[in-house]
Amino acid sequence: STVPMPSVTPPRVDPATLSQLVRDYHAEVGQLFQKLSNQPWTKTPIAALEQIPTLPSELVTSVQTTATDARTMRQRIGDDATTLKELEDDTCFVDGAAAFSEACENVRAGNAVSASEAVDSFHQSYAVAPGEKSKTMWKTMDSLRSLFAKLHAEAEGHVSKGVSLSDAGKTGDAIAEYQKAYDLFPNPEI
Repeated sequence: STVPMPSVTPPRVDPATLSQLVRDYHAEVGQLFQKLSNQPWTKTPIAALEQIPTLPSELVTSVQTTATDARTMRQRIGDDATTLKELEDDTCFVDGAAAFSEACENVRAGNAVSASEAVDSFHQSYAVAPGEKSKTMWKTMDSLRSLFAKLHAEAEGHVSKGVSLSDAGKTGDAIAEYQKAYDLFPNPEI
């Protein structure tokens, strides 16, 4: 027989400490926002895989650190609805930056499927941007979602054509179609 694990509720944070945590978090997110909001991909929709940037390592580190701090903040504040609402715009922005960083890394690694999954996961969590700050990342992520959907559909057409050619015994032509699919939407399973 297994022993049920007790649920863990984070200890209450006193109001003065909570206020300081929120100020510090707003400042940290503000710094990340300044670093990201001047990037070209936040101003113009991304319309091709080649436009997906290779993020500088210091920017990736900054995104990862802020995302970790955001998770810690959420754990510390627990279910304080007022504070969660106050941090919603910052949280969406940070989650979007983390998903964007992951998507860029996956595209560079030749895995557009995983990149698309990171973008879709973000959009499942945030159907709309809750505030002005998060609109920047939300629009960027929306352009990626549109790009991935378009390229995936085009790649699927080439895969279907490749299957038909393979079934007809035209192996060389089938391979060419599979390559076109992979070039459009890199997928390690093709």
